[in-house]
Amino acid sequence: MPTRRGSDTGVAYGTGLLPLGQAECVHGYEPRGGEPRHRPSVCEWPIAVVLAEAALGLGVIVAGRLRVGVVLIAGSLLLGAVLRLLLPDGAAGALALRSRGADAVVLGVLGTVTALLVLLVPPAVIDIPGGR
Repeated sequence: MPTRRGSDTGVAYGTGLLPLGQAECVHGYEPRGGEPRHRPSVCEWPIAVVLAEAALGLGVIVAGRLRVGVVLIAGSLLLGAVLRLLLPDGAAGALALRSRGADAVVLGVLGTVTALLVLLVPPAVIDIPGGR
C-alpha cells in the first residue's frame, strides 16, 4: 500500500514519487481502508489531449484546409506516442492498450506515415472543392 512522504510532496508508489492526485491513476492503488475505488476521470487527460488535437484537425479540414488538418491529426498521433513513452502505465489512462513499446511504435508509425503522405502528395492531387 502506498505511503505518504511529507505533507504535500506526493505519494510514494513503488520506487517513484507521484504528485498528489496522480496516485489514484495508477492501477492497483487502494486508498487507506483497503477499499478499491474507480479511477477518477482526471486520469484520462492524456487521451483527452490527443483527441482534442485530432478534433481540432478535423475542424480545420471542415473549414477547407485539408493539408493543415491532416498534419494536425498526424501531430496528435505523434503526441500520443510521446505521452505513452513518457507516462507510467497507470497514468497513461486509455492510451495504454498493449505494452508501452508496442503502443508507442504503432502511434509513432501511424503519425509519421500520415504526416509524410500529406506533405509529399502534390496539392493538386488532394485538392477538395471549395478548399484553399
